[in-house]
Amino acid sequence: MGSFQGVRSPESHWLDGLESAVAAYAEMARICRERSIQFSALVAPTMIELRRARFPITDRFTESLREAGVPLISLKESFLEADDPSEVISPDHHWTPLGTRRAAEAIVKHAWREGPAG
Repeated sequence: MGSFQGVRSPESHWLDGLESAVAAYAEMARICRERSIQFSALVAPTMIELRRARFPITDRFTESLREAGVPLISLKESFLEADDPSEVISPDHHWTPLGTRRAAEAIVKHAWREGPAG
């Protein structure tokens, strides 16, 4: 059997591109703010994170967005309420109808709390 020396674990790649993603969201938020458009990033945990009950991607992305001043809606708690991650995220990593419903509810709740922009 071959050696895997020097091969990085999949987890080591999870945060590749984080800085660029946060910069892009910060730019979108700035452009929207200049035009009096309400903007919030929607952050959802991955299936792997939900199955492991560890959230290195979601937590770091959320923290980085907050540090950059980007308003956000986190679906972490809402998705954690599911008895099984497959109730909210399908095997192809898209949201199920229940996951979509939970996301919509979180967005509506956030919109009511934040009120209209401007």
